[in-house]
Amino acid sequence: MGFFNKRSKRSLALEDFAAKSGLDYLNKDEFGLSNYFKGFRLLRIGMRNSVTNLTVSPGDPLDGQHGFFDYRYVIQAGNTPIIIDQTAFFVIDKEVMIPGFYLYPEKWHHKINKWFGTQDINFTKYPGFSEAYMLQSEDEDFTRTLFDDEELIRYFEDQNGWTFEATGYYLIMYKSGKLQDVDTIGEMMDRGLRLNEILRNRSKSLYN
Repeated sequence: MGFFNKRSKRSLALEDFAAKSGLDYLNKDEFGLSNYFKGFRLLRIGMRNSVTNLTVSPGDPLDGQHGFFDYRYVIQAGNTPIIIDQTAFFVIDKEVMIPGFYLYPEKWHHKINKWFGTQDINFTKYPGFSEAYMLQSEDEDFTRTLFDDEELIRYFEDQNGWTFEATGYYLIMYKSGKLQDVDTIGEMMDRGLRLNEILRNRSKSLYN
């Protein structure tokens, strides 16, 4: 009972946050918005996946939209199911056109994985960034060009623990296994919108 009360209180608090922020609180993904991101790794792992507390900016996602949602999936550890929750911010912005990339914090075990061929795009020009993150992409050359930008690198170096997935004009960011407190949602959105602004400017500079 306490679990459901906690979720209910969270939903009510997020609905109130949405109303004060000029956002639409949809709760469940009844219109299939998450399908836009189904190619991203976050939405492909685990089982019994679900999207709740979906909150979006007004308008049609095809015209551009941003917002956030809580995302749950289940993994098996032997005979024990483990529930993973996190909050993801998203942006759909047709003024952004970039290669697909997956950027996540580099841990000690990732260094071992690299010995066995796991991709990690590094930059001698930005050693701090390369030490802090694993960067993967199917289009390495274009991704190197995209990331060769001091403003973009500084943005990522200022973050702590965030994972980023992007392709074309779709972007999501989240802390793996971290359900954001309601009072941090606004800060998360500011972070995400700032990144999208940098990527939009960077995209325009590459295509003009």
